[in-house]
Formats: sequence, structure tokens, C-alpha cells
Amino acid sequence: MVNPQITWWDGPGDWPNPIPYTGYQDLGLLPDGCAVTEQGISVTVDDAANAVEDTRVPVELVGVFNNFPKWVQNKYTDLGSDMPIANWEEAWLIRAEVEGGETAINLVNEIREHHGLPTVTYLSADDADGIRQMITEERRRSLFLEGRFWSTKIRERLWFPRGYGVTPYSVAYQDGIRMVMPTSEFELNEHLQVSQRGTLCAPEERPNI
Repeated sequence: MVNPQITWWDGPGDWPNPIPYTGYQDLGLLPDGCAVTEQGISVTVDDAANAVEDTRVPVELVGVFNNFPKWVQNKYTDLGSDMPIANWEEAWLIRAEVEGGETAINLVNEIREHHGLPTVTYLSADDADGIRQMITEERRRSLFLEGRFWSTKIRERLWFPRGYGVTPYSVAYQDGIRMVMPTSEFELNEHLQVSQRGTLCAPEERPNI
């Protein structure tokens, strides 16, 4: 299921409501290219009559599950769907993070133009915070379901689902942040051992390794 913005969280951490950079339903872009507010809340097609649907995040309401709306993704619909090993858009966004300023805006706009979406005109080159927010949200959308946004969540200290909060969808997140690094990440690093996977988690929250 594709979750909306998280508004039900009552677990640890001083998180606002809704939680920034969460939710993948009805994502949109304003005509000036704005996709996220200064508070990290995504623009949706319900926010303004002139908002444009973001086609990079294809989701669909298909019915009701446990008395709640059920949304599914339409990016990968069968085993033949193209699942890239490398993504040029990720490379553009890495460059945008490094360069910042007008170059970052131009790189994001190249991605937007490729998808036929509104380009960014609302930001100025000297708005460092706005550019960072733009890139964070752009990663969420451009890399939807590719698993490449996890590193951004770690680096930016964004919210991860855990075993707290009364989710309205009866989804058991279980405790901890259960993301185990691949074995190769340890085998290729002479300073790490495979046995160390998950050891920075509390004992009761460590993934099975």
C-alpha cells in the first residue's frame, strides 16, 4: 500500500504533524515548479486548482482495505517492468547537491523537462535552504520505489517507520529501523565484519542477520 502523509505518529522524537517528506498520494507541482513547502510538506493536486500531477509517482486508489482507502503503485506493474540498476536522475541530483545555487536549479529543471513537468522558477540561487529542500523532495519523487532515497533519509535524519504510533492501516511496522546493509558492503570494506550488521541498533531492534 502507498501511504499518505504521516499524521498519526505518537512515537519517539519531536516530529511535527504531518511529518515532513512523507506520503506519496496525489503528489503535484505548482506552476512555478514548487513541490514542497518550507516545512517539508509535499504539494498535492488538492492544494491548488492549478497544481499539476507529478507523473513520476504513479499511484492509484483501487478500493478499501480494513475500512481505509487502498492506494497502490503503478510504476512497476509486472516482472517485465524496467527496474534500473543505475539512474541518470540520481547522478543529476548528486551533482545538484554538490554544486548548489543556479546549477542545482538547472539540473533539477533538466529532470523536470524530461518528464514534461513544471520547471523551478520560485527559487533564487542564493536560497540554500530552499535548494536543499527542493533536492530532498526531488529525490523522493524521481527515485520513487527505487530504494535510492534511503541514504537521503539517513543523511538528512528524516523520519523512518518504527513500531510506534497508531497507524490507521493495521500495518505492523515492527520495532526499529529494519534495513540491513548487503553483505557485500561489509566484504568490500576491510574495516568492517559481516557480524557487525545491525549492531548499532538496540538489541531488541536488530534485524535478523
